[in-house]
Amino acid sequence: MPRCYIATLAASAVLATGGAGAHSIEECNSADFATVLNAAPGAMEARGVWMGQRSIAWPGAPAGGVFRLYHAPAGGINAMVGGKVTGAQASLALGLVEGATIAARFRYLDKGPVLSVPASADLAALL
Repeated sequence: MPRCYIATLAASAVLATGGAGAHSIEECNSADFATVLNAAPGAMEARGVWMGQRSIAWPGAPAGGVFRLYHAPAGGINAMVGGKVTGAQASLALGLVEGATIAARFRYLDKGPVLSVPASADLAALL
């Protein structure tokens, strides 16, 4: 029986802060879109990270299973391990993108599946 993973995403932003390490002012002032100076160690908690308008990375999660995106405009979603999700207005199934890897600009994330939001989903209503 596949495991079910729950995504309770609104507008996720992940900020990787570096640990000890000396970096030049040139590195800090780089014109590159994003430069990882110190990668965040270890696995993240169960959470998805938006990589684009219709793709979500889920670092540390196994590739098998069922993934759903729950949404509640006013908040209040409650998702306990082994329990039912409550407080959500709606949910939709996320597709697993076979063979996809997490984009290079998100290289601070651990490996994990890449999920797709269905084209039929109204993103403006979800976010």
